[in-house]
Parts: sequence; structure tokens; C-alpha cells
Amino acid sequence: MTSKTLPLMVVFKNVRRKLLAIWALPEKERNVIFKRYLRQWHPDKNFGNEEQATETFKYIKFVWDRLTNGKPGNIDDDVDPSSYSDSRSSTNQKFYDNVYRQCSREREWFRASAGTQRGQHRAYNVFDDDPVPNPIQQRKWFKQAELDLCAADHFMQSAKEVQGYNWICYMCHQAAEKSLKSMVYGKDSNNVTHGHDIYQIAASLSNNSLMSAAGELQNLLGYHTHMRYPDVHAAGKIPSTSFTRHQAESALGIAKQILRDAAPKN
Repeated sequence: MTSKTLPLMVVFKNVRRKLLAIWALPEKERNVIFKRYLRQWHPDKNFGNEEQATETFKYIKFVWDRLTNGKPGNIDDDVDPSSYSDSRSSTNQKFYDNVYRQCSREREWFRASAGTQRGQHRAYNVFDDDPVPNPIQQRKWFKQAELDLCAADHFMQSAKEVQGYNWICYMCHQAAEKSLKSMVYGKDSNNVTHGHDIYQIAASLSNNSLMSAAGELQNLLGYHTHMRYPDVHAAGKIPSTSFTRHQAESALGIAKQILRDAAPKN
């Protein structure tokens, strides 16, 4: 499945935010989390989005090499994608090569497994072309999206006293993700992804309004882990201290727009 993607400069800003937070961690923990993040963006892990994943994977290595070489980084650094090549060999190259081999092997295993299951478990075969709508799952996912959004709206009144604006943002992200996946179920249950990239899900629907709103929400909040896990934040920061009422209110407004556009028609 081919999908349009967020502009690279938006993705790169998210990369810088993530990597600076990872770099601030103790070395042992840092390496584990960095490897997980690098695998997330490997082209063999991004079916239908290989082009963006390839550029992002290269950019992650570029930023990480700069940090390794003692060069400072900033979330708001605006780096031209055409300028991030480095003629010097990377001190991290063996690490990158190891991740590359692992991801490539896993993709080959996945392809082989999918081939042996073709025709036996049709709903899980990503290579089937015929759409299989599932309106029952569509309604279930949209109903949960509505309830997630109601919870976010209700929690707004008490979020300040418990430093909980990050949870409002997360519930808005969840509501948007589930409503978009409900639309995919309504079109083709074979193409429902287990991923959480709301822009990519919206792009698979070829709906410009939803793509715009999902991109705006993702740019506002970052990826879903940013609202929950301390290890993706810079030193001294945690999710509860990183999100504001303004972000929560903005997220709520965008999520409501997405749900209005994604509501089942029958």
C-alpha cells in the first residue's frame, strides 16, 4: 500500500526531539532505546512507506553520529535534507549494519510466512488485493474513539491540579487513531495497520481533509510514546511537565474535527 507522508522537515524535527531525549539517558539504557527507535524507521519495517523511511533512517544516523562526535544538537535546528551526508566513516557503522541485517531477515521471514498462509487466513494476508469491508469492527472502533474523546473532554476540568494535560493529549491521539482505523475497517479490513502513525493511517484513506488534520495533530503532539514515557524526553522532563493546557485544548479541537469527518455514514 502506497501512502503519502508528512513533510520530511516535520519528521526530522520529531527525530531530533526523540534523539536528544535518548542521548540524555544513561549509556546502557540509551543504546537499547536507540536501537528500538532505529528499527522502527528501517525501510524493511515500513511496508508502503519505504521512501520516507529510507530518508528518515539516514537522517537518524546523521544526527546520532553528530551527537557521538560531540556536536551539539537542538530540536529546532532546521537542517536541509540535502546537506546531511558525511564523507567520514561512522564510528557507529557496525551497530547500524547489525540493525540492517536483523530487519532484512525479519522482512524475509514475514514474506515467507505470509506466502505459506495465503488463502488460509485471508484477513491477515497483507498481499491480498480484494477489499474486505468490516462494518461491525468499523462501528466498534468508532464508538471507542467517541468515548476516548468524551473522557478527554471531561478530564480537562481537573487536569491542571494533577498535571495531566499529557493524558488529555494522549486520549485525543487515541480517539483520532481509532476513528481513522474505523474508516479503514469500513473500506478494507485487510489493510488495518497495528501502527500508531495517524498521518500514515489518514494517508491510506486518500482523504486530504483527514490527512491535514492528522498531520496537524501529530506535529502538535509528536508520536504516541511522547505523551506517556519519560525516557523519550530530555533530562529533567517527563510527559506530565511537557504538555500544556493550550496543547490539550488544541488537540481536543483537532480530534473532534477528525471524528466528525470519520463518522460512519450509516
